[in-house]
Amino acid sequence: MEKKFKIDTFKLFLIACFLFSLFIATDPVWDNDAWWHIETGKYIVENKIVPKTDIFSFYGIENNFKWIAHEWLSDVVLYGFYYIGGFQGLVLYPIVLLFFTMFVLYLTIKEKINDNFIIGFICFYFTGLILAVFSATRPHMFSFLLFALTIYILQQFQEDKNTKLVWFLPLLSMLWVNFHGGSSALLFVMIVFTIIFNLISLKIGRLETIRFPFSKIKTLFYVFLASIGAALINPYGYEMLIYPFHNMADSLMLSSIIEWQSPDFHTPEGIIVFVILSIPVVISLISNKKLSVYELVIMGAFAFLTLKSIRQVTYYAMATLPISINHLLKSKFLEEGQFKVTKFNSILNTTFVIFAICLFTFNLYSTFKEPVNLEDYPYNAIPVIEEYQPKRLFNHYNWGGFLIFNLNEEGIHNFIDGRADIFSPTILKDYSKIHNMSTNWEDSFEKFNFDSVLFPSNSLLIRHLLNTGEWEVKHTDDLSTFLIRKN
Repeated sequence: MEKKFKIDTFKLFLIACFLFSLFIATDPVWDNDAWWHIETGKYIVENKIVPKTDIFSFYGIENNFKWIAHEWLSDVVLYGFYYIGGFQGLVLYPIVLLFFTMFVLYLTIKEKINDNFIIGFICFYFTGLILAVFSATRPHMFSFLLFALTIYILQQFQEDKNTKLVWFLPLLSMLWVNFHGGSSALLFVMIVFTIIFNLISLKIGRLETIRFPFSKIKTLFYVFLASIGAALINPYGYEMLIYPFHNMADSLMLSSIIEWQSPDFHTPEGIIVFVILSIPVVISLISNKKLSVYELVIMGAFAFLTLKSIRQVTYYAMATLPISINHLLKSKFLEEGQFKVTKFNSILNTTFVIFAICLFTFNLYSTFKEPVNLEDYPYNAIPVIEEYQPKRLFNHYNWGGFLIFNLNEEGIHNFIDGRADIFSPTILKDYSKIHNMSTNWEDSFEKFNFDSVLFPSNSLLIRHLLNTGEWEVKHTDDLSTFLIRKN
């Protein structure tokens, strides 16, 4: 009878963890980049070609800016969600991918939490919570899923449970480089770490590594080569392989995008990141289990990536989840099977799940009623811009994608948008000068011969341009002002 309650409660707790994470991820479409991703997917579907030069920015089109659309396949999927379900479909997109990501993470830790599953699922839920906070209508959701699959497959291989699964990694490599090429190198990193830090036996205090048999090392090496070969199956060939490293070396782009910046430990967000980084370390310190070199390197490497860019904390959370579970269940403060399941636990968790179902359903229903958050976008200015048909529109960076989504079919092109990898070596510095009105900004402004401007109404730029007497207001509201050059 006790076993029956244990199985039931196990499933109930699992459902609750999933639902609360999906509840956090259920949001209206708000991301600045979602708009141009959808329009890119539409372009690819309708033209049956992946763009290799800019197709949205008037200056990029004029100067044939090179564009590696490293998320092209995700863009097609995003457009598919939008085509089938409208904005409600886009609401479901991150929910569906987060669900499958969490399911793979659950499979990764399932066997380890049979006895102390409450403790296991606390770790599992907080990992899901971190992923949910960073979930959005963007291609990186595919990276979450593919990284979770990589962790699962390599763990199965290391533990000799299903070693043939490792031959699926080249397939994941091919998919990853096309779904989200910007982070596809993580698969290579994980394979290389698994090879290098299992080459020798080592024992220093609690640090211990048992060497892999040569046959396993050889298999991983062949898988690594096959994964590199599979990654070349993309519209851009070898350029896609070096794209992630080229991006990480672009200091201007990294400094311009908040989510790519280092965490500030003086802010609440930075403190939370610090806590997330600290938890696996503390758990490994209080554990009675030996710490392998591989585990130590995984924690260190992904902590370093997080300190370089706050968005990498998601990969740190996923990579360290099985490590934390392994060591937490062998800690000095927990005993095997300490959290036995009782009838009270089963009833409590049933109530918990019912509450989670109601909360998630209500949030999903509310979001479906208003699936788009337009508060931060100049939607009232769109009809006016369509009326005047500007040819050289200077726009705010955060509004670029929204303008692409609404005006591209009208043949109206913006100046800049969220594709910072295109604009960093070309016009991003000029845009920053104009936006900040820094030294010689007027030279940058006149360089592009703008015939119109769409910028926040309270910006100094709008005030200055109106004071020159050369510009005329065609639309203004609390958020945005649209100016046309008088001549």
